[in-house]
Amino acid sequence: YAIRYSIEQSMAMFVALTETPCLCTYVCDEDFKWDSRDLINTPFRSPTITLFHFYLMMSPDGPYYTTPPEQFEVLKLQSFLDLF
Repeated sequence: YAIRYSIEQSMAMFVALTETPCLCTYVCDEDFKWDSRDLINTPFRSPTITLFHFYLMMSPDGPYYTTPPEQFEVLKLQSFLDLF
């Protein structure tokens, strides 16, 4: 029973860490338009501290993320492991 409880608690914590920061975007109208004069600041404020953040940037070669999407899984796993 103790192992099962521990796993359930770990899973609940992981879901909370990854889901809660995103809930601010859950209720977003389909016709939502971003203010084209201010592409940096967001109207969506997370109620918690986010695990990591990234920016969409532009270079002469085109758009890119400041954190490569390939690293998202690694960053989430490392953040979870750092809790223990």
